[in-house]
Amino acid sequence: SLLVGALIAAVAVALGIGFFSRRGAIKEDTAIGILFAAALSLGVVLISSIQTYAVDLTHILFGNVLGVSSSDLWLIGGLAVVVLLVIALLYKELLVISFDPILGATLRLPVGFLRTLLLVLLAVTIVISLQTVGVGLVAAMLVTPGATAYLLTRRLFPMMVLAAVVGALSSLVGLY
Repeated sequence: SLLVGALIAAVAVALGIGFFSRRGAIKEDTAIGILFAAALSLGVVLISSIQTYAVDLTHILFGNVLGVSSSDLWLIGGLAVVVLLVIALLYKELLVISFDPILGATLRLPVGFLRTLLLVLLAVTIVISLQTVGVGLVAAMLVTPGATAYLLTRRLFPMMVLAAVVGALSSLVGLY
């Protein structure tokens, strides 16, 4: 299953990003860029080397909303609920470590674990959107709605809700 394999690879990359950025050798955004490019390249090489693989690579790069099965929808919905539940349960802690990790350490929060958890949640979010929008649009769908919401509000919770609405509306408009 492409979804399960992508989920495993994404969690491994998220853990790799956490490992490299925690050591202080490179920043998180640099680690994301390097590991994203490496994982994408490795995935394309592996898939293109398998002669019996029937899925066209353009479906991976650009998505195929018509190729999503009902079992995939259940898996995507379940993973989305898990991500939203973790964010709701750990909202204050994630807020603190995202904007002031030193304060988080002072408050005795497990900063390293929470940062890694945030990266894993991001990886899961990317994987659950891969099949419908593809690798090419995942970055745009993660960054653009958040940037748009940032221009319209300064508080985090309204920004998160507005970004989700902008992303959903963009997807709907793009589909039509």
